[in-house]
Amino acid sequence: MPNPKRAIRVLHLESDGTDLAFVRRALAHGRESFTVAQATSPGEAKRQLAGEYDVLLLEPALYGDGFDVLEFVRSHPTVPTVLLTDEDASRLMSRAMQAGAHDVLEKGEVSGAELRHCLAAAVERHRGLDRLSLAPAPGTIAQSVEDLRNLLTVALASLQMIRRQVDQDASLTALCEHAESSIRRAADVTAALERDGSEGGAPRRSS
Repeated sequence: MPNPKRAIRVLHLESDGTDLAFVRRALAHGRESFTVAQATSPGEAKRQLAGEYDVLLLEPALYGDGFDVLEFVRSHPTVPTVLLTDEDASRLMSRAMQAGAHDVLEKGEVSGAELRHCLAAAVERHRGLDRLSLAPAPGTIAQSVEDLRNLLTVALASLQMIRRQVDQDASLTALCEHAESSIRRAADVTAALERDGSEGGAPRRSS
């Protein structure tokens, strides 16, 4: 997950401040540190996104039929977007994912802990994808291990997003939990390989 010493910078596109207080209270707790700025219109959000923000929290219902929320998401691929909606989140999920949104949360259903986790996961997944896109072709063990670590980061964040959508199905939830456990174990092995490489030794073989 993102470095807890560095605050995650959230831009909240929300027109009248109704939900801003909830968001700020929710993000004030937990392991991760957040800062929240408000944009009250899509135009203002576009201007502010030119600055230093890590994630956009977007409330599409506030702007009526004339605001194409999915087009807005598509036009800002450099910042991960999480939608916070009054509607049934499942109705928007598929189209939002195709447009590039990280997740869709439903007001009144999402807890503060879920909001914090979702925003942090969106940032970590986006950073992992960025690192992979910029990485040179693997030529050394160290580079291969770094690529593997980034792949696992992206996979874990994506799986956690999927798991939240299948919580009503016990069998699918169990499969997600098993996959998540396997990814975490693989991440631990990758971290051990990185430590061994930085110490100049050969990787240890597990007994």
